[in-house]
Parts: sequence; C-alpha cells; structure tokens
Amino acid sequence: MNSDSEEDNLIETSSENELSSSEDESEDESLESARNWCGVDVSVLYPAPPKFPFTGNPGIKVSIRQSDDKLGYFCLFFDGEVISFIAKETNSFAEEHFANFELTPSTGDLQWKDVTSEELKRFISLLIIQGIVQKPTEKWFWSKRPILCTPFFGNVMNEKRYSLVMKFLHFQSRKGTTFHEDYEHYGVSTKSAMTFIHELKNKVYTLATDNYYTSPELAEILIKCKTDIYGTLRANRKGLPPLIKSSKVKKGEVLAFQKGKICLLKWTDKKPVLMLSTLHSISMVTVESKKSKSSKLKPAVVADYNNTMGGVDKADQCLSYYPVARNQQRKYYKNIFCYLAKQCGTLL
Repeated sequence: MNSDSEEDNLIETSSENELSSSEDESEDESLESARNWCGVDVSVLYPAPPKFPFTGNPGIKVSIRQSDDKLGYFCLFFDGEVISFIAKETNSFAEEHFANFELTPSTGDLQWKDVTSEELKRFISLLIIQGIVQKPTEKWFWSKRPILCTPFFGNVMNEKRYSLVMKFLHFQSRKGTTFHEDYEHYGVSTKSAMTFIHELKNKVYTLATDNYYTSPELAEILIKCKTDIYGTLRANRKGLPPLIKSSKVKKGEVLAFQKGKICLLKWTDKKPVLMLSTLHSISMVTVESKKSKSSKLKPAVVADYNNTMGGVDKADQCLSYYPVARNQQRKYYKNIFCYLAKQCGTLL
C-alpha cells in the first residue's frame, strides 16, 4: 500500500460528535479518569507488552467435496436455514404491510404472493448477476429494446415480481438492533464490538478497530478476556489524559502514555493521529513508499494498522468489480444484504 492510501486509512473522516453522550469525555470526568496514565519517555525504547499465548483454532471448519464447486462455497454463506429465514421474514413484513395500509384495486402491491425459498434463490442470483452484467438503472435489465435486451433476467423472474420481492425484502421484525445481554450497560460502540467478538473471547485473538469503536473502556474489557486490540482513537473518549488532546505534536514526533498493558500514542505526519494498542510500544519502523520510492519512520502500531486496513482495501477493490448494491435502495439493511451477496458473488 502506498503512503497516500496509508494516510487515508488513518485520517478518519467521521465526526467526533457522532458518539453517544455516554461515550464522550466530559470536563468533570477528565481529571479523575486520567489519573492512572503515566507519561512515556519517548527517548527510551521500552519493550512492547507481552502477548497472550494464542489458544484459538483459526481456519475453515467446513469441507467442500469438489474444490471447483462454486455453488457449494456460496451455500456456506446462504444455506437453506438462512434462505428460509429470509423468506419467512419477507412474507411476514408483506403481511404486516397489507394489514396496516388501505390499498386501492389498482395498486401493484396486490399482486404479491408469498415468496418461497426457491424463488428467493433466483432473486439473489439476479442480484449477483447485476454485478457482472452492469447497467445504469435496474429497469434496463428487463428492457426489450434490442440494444439493451438481456433476456436471461426476464426468463428467471419478471420485473414486477422482482420489484415486489425487493420492496418487501426483510430480515427481522421491528425490534431494532440487538446486542448481547452481557454488554447492554455499555455505550453503543463498546457493546457493538463486544457482541461481535463474543464467541472469540479468551482465545487470544487481536481486534483491529477504527476510531468509532476504539476506547480505553473497550481495551480494558478485552484485556480481561485475553484479547488484544489496536486502532485509531478519538480524542474525546472517556478516560484519556487531557494532555493527549491539548498537546501539539510536531511532524514526526511522538507523545505517549501508558496504563498497564494499554499504550496511548499521538503522532503527527500530515495530520495528528491518535492510536491505542495493547500489544505495541512506541517503537518506530521504516516503511517504504511504493509510490514515491522513499522511506519514512512511523510508529509500529501505525504500520501494523495500515497493513491491516490494506487487507480491507484489497477486499473492497475486489468487490468493486461486482457492484451489486444500488443507490436506489434507501433502506440501509437492503444495501447491507446486497453487499453480503456481492461478497459471496466474488466466489462464483
């Protein structure tokens, strides 16, 4: 990854004001919560905190009879149970729609009939193929004009039926986002991360997070679960020393604090970057730039974070070749579903 893209990874664009009030630092709490932080002498190279001994069992836990069975790989993600669940929730949502709205005889929704699992599979297949056979607008896939015609789509499912399935496509009743009950008393970012990693606790995995999720609170919880974390950090998080926000760090210099296993680091390149890690020290590494063919000293945590995010960038690049998700979908959960279908589609 070149240095420009690395800086893009670190310079987060999210507003610091997006956090809930329970996760922001107030002036009344700043002094009390920061008392355990100790300033680090950056002229002395200290060893990184010891890592927990890894006890996880990573890797693929399923088998495919034939390595070239593309449909078999797809079904690892969308198996029969998942497809049946989506069909059930879609039909329930449609039933709720008809119960709550008075529809005129001319309304196209009255043509709805319950979707089956097999029909839903055909629907998903059309979503994936839209990422391969790309057109500016969705309705063009069913166009009968010779220059635009793609007969396959109409043969699999007509346009009206496809539109109705997309309209009522649903994945859960109106309960809102649910989190694991063990973490309900934490702020949104912390309980989101802990719910996500719950099954991997105490197996000594490492969690890399962006500045929406990273916090001293999350780090302390994960340490108790024998799980390390590193990532970018917002300066208004609870529990940070006031100096980390108020101090100005010159380009290339480092300001650091330590509290137990947690290292807090502020480093300036193009812009100030705030990092938190439970497995890094203030050590610096030389990073080669492929674009400018030059080298630069960076904190090891910054280099590791960029390498981790580089994997995300590469995955996003692969997914960009199959753009299933469309701007016409105003429901966020449908865009998420299309994104997941697109990920599976890259295997085909």
